[in-house]
Amino acid sequence: MIHRTFALALLMSVLLSACGTDEPVATTAAETTTTVVYSGSYAAWLRLDPGGVRDGSIVPVYRPAPDAPTLEQRARTLIAGYTFSEAGFGIGTAIPFDVELLGVTGPLDGVVIVDLSAPFAEGSGLVEMEMRLAQMVFTLTEDPSVDRVSFSIDGTPVSEFSAEQIDVSTPLRRSDFANHLERVNLDSPRFLQDDLASTIQLRGVADAEVVSFEIVDSGGEVLASGSVSTEDAGDPTGLMSFEAEVDIASPAPGALCLIHLWVDVPRQELSVPVYAAG
Repeated sequence: MIHRTFALALLMSVLLSACGTDEPVATTAAETTTTVVYSGSYAAWLRLDPGGVRDGSIVPVYRPAPDAPTLEQRARTLIAGYTFSEAGFGIGTAIPFDVELLGVTGPLDGVVIVDLSAPFAEGSGLVEMEMRLAQMVFTLTEDPSVDRVSFSIDGTPVSEFSAEQIDVSTPLRRSDFANHLERVNLDSPRFLQDDLASTIQLRGVADAEVVSFEIVDSGGEVLASGSVSTEDAGDPTGLMSFEAEVDIASPAPGALCLIHLWVDVPRQELSVPVYAAG
């Protein structure tokens, strides 16, 4: 889920590898927990470079790992931040690099407590401080056993966060940070992850009834275009979902392409770089 149109010359210089994602699997009535099929990668939520459609938006980036990550691994991956390649696409983080993870407790009834060192709460600026919380909440709630996150600093539970005195007296949910998502967000194909095949599943969420799209290659040739209606699917952030199967003209194998999506009035555009299969 990435916004902004990037210079194609810069995009062509970035190397990446495709990854999978965690997907919940339906359980039987006798089961009490959700089974997860792990397919080789997991998401940490990083921030977009400020100054775009919304100041302080977040996006999932993926990290490969042979085994499903623990909650501690998820948190440490987030704290480690972005790669050089991701930085070239406007990816950053609101979390200071000197933050240390002191522990993760739980989940208990869907709640985990994450304990972080003092630098996590240092600094000012409401958007910046909310971004830190949002990144951690979205990252830890990628685990299907977690839906809320509480915070401790240096071992002490906090009810107000940072100099901005953000209320964290109750566990935080994704819906508490819906304002840190773009108006249109793409779940598939994933930013810098999935290959662009001749037929793709275009899937995401938006805050409008119709999402328009255009897929172009590195030379600007339009490979596919159209629009898709959204529907209410109970997304916890209040956004509506969309999904469409799209046939595209086949670009050269390995060619860099851009998927542009937007909602109108005013036009809010999201641009996602992907590579052609092969």
